[in-house]
Amino acid sequence: MHMDEMDSSILVNIIKNPRQTLTELGSKLELSEQVIYYRLKNMKFKSIIEKYFLRINYEKLGMKSVYLAFENDAPYPEPVNAKIMCLEKITVYGLSGKEEELNDRIENLCSYLGKPFMRYEAPVSGKKFELSALDKEILDELSKDPLASAVNIADRLERKSSTVKRRIDYMLENGIISIIPKINLRMVNIVLIAIFSSTIEEFSSIIDSRLLIAYSPGSGFAITITDSLESAKKLIDNIRKKDKNAEVMVVYDYDFYP
Repeated sequence: MHMDEMDSSILVNIIKNPRQTLTELGSKLELSEQVIYYRLKNMKFKSIIEKYFLRINYEKLGMKSVYLAFENDAPYPEPVNAKIMCLEKITVYGLSGKEEELNDRIENLCSYLGKPFMRYEAPVSGKKFELSALDKEILDELSKDPLASAVNIADRLERKSSTVKRRIDYMLENGIISIIPKINLRMVNIVLIAIFSSTIEEFSSIIDSRLLIAYSPGSGFAITITDSLESAKKLIDNIRKKDKNAEVMVVYDYDFYP
């Protein structure tokens, strides 16, 4: 399906920040709120934007996260935190948790799907954030509706909307959570690229429109978005110039779970 440049620009910016207001988005794109509202409504009607995910960055909470790539597209029946499906029957799974629990989950996954050909363990954040009881209640509400307004959440929790907004903003700004749209990639021009690299920090500046990224000096895993097949090819070529051993994969579907 061909998309015009305006729809593609809206989608790319929605992926960056789905909770931004129409006013904020319109200011960036120099479009009226009415135009953006109509186009977003049309994309939802056509199921181009299918839904939204709440993603919790467990490394910020003192837990571990691991990304494993398998040359196997068989469905895995147990819970995971991320599932990224790539061309050539490659699937990347993300798992998070405390060390003992995480090791058990990794063992179960590998016994079911075989040995992964790539593995990346995200570093635990130097600063551990503690979630309050209110934060956990807010996350429960956001898991049901990731775009729920602070006012609506506050009404359900019988809290002040200013307090709820402050906590949501705090968790977003500190990378504790992110909201990710589920885009039907078969219907759009944009292309998602998944990357495993031993030198990912060297090209972090060229993967700026990130859907998901976790990296550390030396090695890392990232997913980035490009606005066309042509720009995806240029990005892949640039990455391979810097790291000839990088695994770069085209994503065709993805799911995230809190």
